Amino acid sequence: MRLSGYSPRRHNKRRATA
Repeated sequence: MRLSGYSPRRHNKRRATA
């Protein structure tokens, strides 16, 4: 996944797959 400047805790509404 694209985790450049992306926080899984902020957008865990649709998908929380770190």
